[in-house]
Amino acid sequence: MLDLIHQQFIKRVKEGRGSRLHIDDDTFSGLFWTGEQALTMGLIDGLASSGDLARNKIKINELIDYTRKQNLFDRVTKSLGTAMADELPLSLGIKPGLR
Repeated sequence: MLDLIHQQFIKRVKEGRGSRLHIDDDTFSGLFWTGEQALTMGLIDGLASSGDLARNKIKINELIDYTRKQNLFDRVTKSLGTAMADELPLSLGIKPGLR
């Protein structure tokens, strides 16, 4: 079943990318590519942030950011935890940087 799905994926990518796609032995190997590598291989059309893409290609000027924002309590406790973790080795007589 996985092989069948992979073959369907390969077929759709080849159809969708057409002559822009530069196929070699690694193209459909399951490896990950950086944006620059994907651009060179013809897997993508260009590099852009999601905001740039929305504004310039889709023409959406106002985006809603659904990124979870930490509340004040979460930020304070995280900072407190980090500070305590930094001080713990010192209070135990362990020199910083030693493992």
